[in-house]
Amino acid sequence: MRERVVRAGLGDIHLQASLGYEGHEGELKALGFESATLYHTFGLTYAGAPPGSRMPYGQAALQTIRVWKETAAKLSVPFFPDCPVGWDDSPRYSNNAAMVTERSPDQYERLLRAAQYFSAASSAQPKIVFLSSWNEWTEDHVLLPDTVFGYSYLDAVRRTFASHSVHSG
Repeated sequence: MRERVVRAGLGDIHLQASLGYEGHEGELKALGFESATLYHTFGLTYAGAPPGSRMPYGQAALQTIRVWKETAAKLSVPFFPDCPVGWDDSPRYSNNAAMVTERSPDQYERLLRAAQYFSAASSAQPKIVFLSSWNEWTEDHVLLPDTVFGYSYLDAVRRTFASHSVHSG
């Protein structure tokens, strides 16, 4: 794949493991990955949780930070944290759903700041924090402005990262 990308004139490709590499953290570099993240750590928080589990956002955020640290310590590649907005899979699982409750923009901003500090303390370059997700409506996991929170989640992102340079490309 890398050779094809170069031949197509697109430069090099950066491969990132996003999910499903549990048990292979130390092998990612040998498998050709340059970095890793965990998409939607709140969903992972519920692995093995009883059906119908509920967890306040603040508690889920603390578990997420712990998971970032534990995962990064096992990896053979740099780890970049992901900041989930919320979690509620009741549209699919009804009463058996796992759900993060009491989410709010200020709680999200606290998680963003924790990710910012986590990233700053890491030797990984560039400093990257993933924001998820723009429009996961069926999971109550939405950064997109809405009629309940307006732009407040995006305002939290701006307050956290506006004074830091943003790289695109």
